[in-house]
Amino acid sequence: MQKNDDTKTKLGDIFHYLIVLEHCLDLKPGEIIHVERFGDIAIGSESNSANMEIKHHQDEHHLSSRNSDFWKSLKNWIINHQNMDKFKRLILVSTSMTSEDSIFHQWNELNEEQRFKIIKDEGNEQKKKEEGFRKFYNEIFSVDHKIIRKTLAKLELQLNEKDITKRKDKIKQHPSFSLIKSEDEDSFIYELLGSILMKPVENNGEWEISHDDYKTHAISIRDKQASGSRPLPGTYSNEAPSNVSSYMDKVFVKEILDIEYEDEVEEAIVNYWRMNQTYIDHFNDDPIYLNDVMEYKSDLNKRLQRMRKSSRKRCEVDNHCVVSQDFFDEVMLLDAMPFGTINPNRDFFQQGIVHSIVNEGKLIWNLKK
Repeated sequence: MQKNDDTKTKLGDIFHYLIVLEHCLDLKPGEIIHVERFGDIAIGSESNSANMEIKHHQDEHHLSSRNSDFWKSLKNWIINHQNMDKFKRLILVSTSMTSEDSIFHQWNELNEEQRFKIIKDEGNEQKKKEEGFRKFYNEIFSVDHKIIRKTLAKLELQLNEKDITKRKDKIKQHPSFSLIKSEDEDSFIYELLGSILMKPVENNGEWEISHDDYKTHAISIRDKQASGSRPLPGTYSNEAPSNVSSYMDKVFVKEILDIEYEDEVEEAIVNYWRMNQTYIDHFNDDPIYLNDVMEYKSDLNKRLQRMRKSSRKRCEVDNHCVVSQDFFDEVMLLDAMPFGTINPNRDFFQQGIVHSIVNEGKLIWNLKK
């Protein structure tokens, strides 16, 4: 996949997650949001249930009469009509615009019969290039017309929706942000998104957010924003990788062996593993903390390079292993630096980060190299 294509996919994902967050902000007691289960987004509610398909276009885009965004969504809703019966509204949310020559112009003002006639008539005209449209059209009209009409009656179009930047600004206007300092608003959004992205991990693959779940996370994040810091989460203090020997081919292990410091290998592997587990569980899917970790790692590497330069001055050919080991010890004894809002940090995490720097070839322990 080309890099620009991947960027478009990522932007579409972020747009999707921001809409999930918008609806989380308005959840009422007893309501629940399902993501990627009954469609892109589904809201379970006694009074305001809805099923949504989300379409994001990076550039200006028009929803023409035969555009697949609409016809594929309609086909999915109709084919899965038994699951859709529980929803009062079916909503296509899109950054696309529409024009007067599109059958979707003023769609939301049309009644059920008018909508049915419009889409039925659209397929009566055969065109040369219509393979994608014709496939969706035929699948739709192979179903009982009563089901089609029932689906169309609930279908709303939310077009010309705000792009990612404007959507984020819109979220900041929500009453939930009244207690958040303006300089912390982006951070609050990113952390809320991080908690949303972690739900499948917490729920054994089920991606759903209840009113109570969201409220608990939001309060916790708000309080953290107020305090300005939090300790490093996740310690794995009584755990270790199941197969230490599988790490022996890692660069950071070979570098320790190169200075004849075998006694340090096992602890290095454990700290490297504990750091990675903490990183995966708490930082990997959280945009703001991911950036904080990267900056912390860069700053730490600069400090290590300065220490290495100083230690090399004491190194002679016949004592290079001893001085290299001293350099290793000095680094391992460094106080764990806080980063972002993580304060205090933990020794195992910083030492694991150091080993990852070595593993990437950005630092070597042997001072004669």
